[in-house]
Amino acid sequence: MSNIVIGFSRPPAKFPPPIFAWAIMLFGWRNFSHVYVRFHSDFFKRDLVYQASGLRVNFIGFPMFLSQEIVVKEFTVPVSDETQQAVIQFMIDNVGAPYAFWAAIGTVAVKIAAVFGKKIKNPISQQGHFCSEITALIAKDFLGGKLTTEDVKRMTPADDYKFFESMFGGQA
Repeated sequence: MSNIVIGFSRPPAKFPPPIFAWAIMLFGWRNFSHVYVRFHSDFFKRDLVYQASGLRVNFIGFPMFLSQEIVVKEFTVPVSDETQQAVIQFMIDNVGAPYAFWAAIGTVAVKIAAVFGKKIKNPISQQGHFCSEITALIAKDFLGGKLTTEDVKRMTPADDYKFFESMFGGQA
């Protein structure tokens, strides 16, 4: 049996505020702005973090990640060794994909519209991924999450948190 960890974090800087992270926290009413997947590699004897950050989907060692982010909450998801292998293969196959910055901005627009009682689709379509999308996609495709493709595309870190808390809340 193996584990995959779904984590939620924020940048450590309070001033000047990281504007994009600040906007995500404001519209999600949460104290985090980022979602990541962490797993342990016995082969490398390291914990690795898979994330959409900066310009690309990437891996980073957990100690380096901790020097750049404050971990707010993590959910430990027990999975079979075969499922862990499939998830890691998916991550390797998608590392280097572009960060979908403008699609992430479009998701914020969807949330702003919701504040005014309007339900809209993301107005910006862009190749690539953003952090809450890749974790929701992993949940949908590998962890038994009941999500549609449309759900995955509109997930924010706050949406991911609610989803993972409902699925794995007792295993944090």
